[in-house]
Amino acid sequence: MEQALICIPRKENKAPRWAKLRDCLWEGPECLRRFVALKHIYPSCQRLFRDFFLIPDAGIKDLVREAKLVCRGDPLPYIRNLLLEMEKHLEKDESITVFTQLQFHSIWPIYNGEKEEDWDTLEFANGNTAWFIADRAHLLDSFRARLPLVAFQVEDVLKMPLLMRKLGVDKRRLTRAITSIAKTTGTTRPSLNYQEQLRSKVDFIAR
Repeated sequence: MEQALICIPRKENKAPRWAKLRDCLWEGPECLRRFVALKHIYPSCQRLFRDFFLIPDAGIKDLVREAKLVCRGDPLPYIRNLLLEMEKHLEKDESITVFTQLQFHSIWPIYNGEKEEDWDTLEFANGNTAWFIADRAHLLDSFRARLPLVAFQVEDVLKMPLLMRKLGVDKRRLTRAITSIAKTTGTTRPSLNYQEQLRSKVDFIAR
């Protein structure tokens, strides 16, 4: 059985811990939590970790591997930053297909109340559960607490269009899922002054 050999120092409110080599990477985005990027911790030990232990840099598959481990109770900014990091890779190469694995994993935090921070469930792209993505501020104001919504701000949603298409959740955007119908309510009252103005110009309009 592989032993935990690498000490991960205390960070914020987390106690120090020991990590196994398979749970470590050399260089990677700071959004990673399950897999430790050692360059941020031991920058002077590159030769040890890279040449002796052969620890690789983080790649796309590591992002997918981390996303599959997202669970309830994870901080919302962590999930958001992980998805935004995937978007960066798609911006470089839209043909990447490995992300499609996540269509069948619950990685989208959903809330039903007033505050995104109070999200209480994770949904996946191809599920039958009805949930939506508020991609306009006025739609968020209209449907907050009325529909299950992804717990991201509109500005964050607009930063991940490629990932949403790749994972098949683009159809859940409210701008695509709803239809707006304008109608007049109440009574109407003709404007006599405006009518007189139009009548005075009838000769010119007729031409």
